[in-house]
Amino acid sequence: MIKADGAEVIIKGTPKNIIAETVLILKSVKSGLVEVLGETNGEKAYKDMLELSNMTEDEIEEKVKGAKRKLSNMIAENFLKSLME
Repeated sequence: MIKADGAEVIIKGTPKNIIAETVLILKSVKSGLVEVLGETNGEKAYKDMLELSNMTEDEIEEKVKGAKRKLSNMIAENFLKSLME
């Protein structure tokens, strides 16, 4: 049995049942992402989610910082380009 309530997750049962339920959940998540975001973006979001699930909190924090830096640089570049036009 897998039960999630906010940030709390309770997992009980045999390894076989836990694996079976996890596979069903992951298939549903992937399907939902593809339905909402389209095939390409849904697949990417799903792969990103799986990658994040294998990271430590520190690794996730570093990834977020890197994304923020990249976004800030893109905004600054576009702002400077708009001033030059």
